[in-house]
Amino acid sequence: MRPWADFRGGQIMAGRPGITLVDVVQACVALRHQKRRVGPSNVRSQLGRGSMTTISRHLRRLALRQEPRPSRG
Repeated sequence: MRPWADFRGGQIMAGRPGITLVDVVQACVALRHQKRRVGPSNVRSQLGRGSMTTISRHLRRLALRQEPRPSRG
């Protein structure tokens, strides 16, 4: 058994559960309500957990990886 694994109900569970697409969607909705930019860093800040790779993957799937920045002209 791996030292970081836990045995529950006949299944080996690795450390922490990862973030889901639903977690990312909820974070995006919260960020929009706060009028904050939706991006990997802000989503991670909103969730308080998760890897940037996983968050970026979910955002790409939602086609929200980056919003256009307002022009300064």
